[in-house]
Amino acid sequence: MLELLKILAEMLTKSISPEAIAKARRTKKLSDMGTDVFLMYSDLNNVLVYGRRILDELESGIPWMRRKVQEGEPSRIYWHSIAFELKQQLSLLKHFTSAFARLSLELQVLEPEVAMGLAPIIAGKINVLTLLANAISRPNAPTRLVSLDERKMRALMAMASSNDLQQRDALYDAFRSFRFGGPLLDGLIVYEGIPDVTQISASQFPLVEAYLKSGKAKEALDELERLAHLLRVSIEKNFSIQDILLNVGDGRGAL
Repeated sequence: MLELLKILAEMLTKSISPEAIAKARRTKKLSDMGTDVFLMYSDLNNVLVYGRRILDELESGIPWMRRKVQEGEPSRIYWHSIAFELKQQLSLLKHFTSAFARLSLELQVLEPEVAMGLAPIIAGKINVLTLLANAISRPNAPTRLVSLDERKMRALMAMASSNDLQQRDALYDAFRSFRFGGPLLDGLIVYEGIPDVTQISASQFPLVEAYLKSGKAKEALDELERLAHLLRVSIEKNFSIQDILLNVGDGRGAL
């Protein structure tokens, strides 16, 4: 999930160019653009906060789990709020993506080929967001920590923006029939070793340790933090407080 947000945040920081600001000012859409960009900055910051909390909770649970194993209670469950935090992150990612889509489709801030590359993320009922949501949590299934194969995701976006209609058709067919698998989507969602974050038993502390030692989530969060700082600087440079404030009753801030 963090990998997808990283890709989008990179695109966003590159899109807030002097040309895009000038165009928004000419078309009297600078306020709309500023509000959406600020909302995305807020979403990005909140994903960071929840992400750090998840890692902190996992790390702080290891000594307790080790002790329970030593005391002969390996089946004791480590209670935490990680499942809630994962669902909050997912809601924030969806909110971020909605604002990103508005920048692309309504304000036309993004270059056409970049906007086309968003199709696997936002188009149709079945897209990368729905795959992520199903992988993290669905009825009668465990809640999982998942990541996204970033190289595969970028390849799918390149296919979506390609001039080759056969490539684009193959991509859309893959999403329509994703339940049956296929080489285009195989391996896109990577399940981490912890089988269910709502039921982490003390005996599973080696899985938690392995996840933390991989450093994958920490690296993704560090990169998101760097991008959030860049985005904040860009907001301070290009928008006034009037540009970024929501109008009373504006629903864009609601998750």
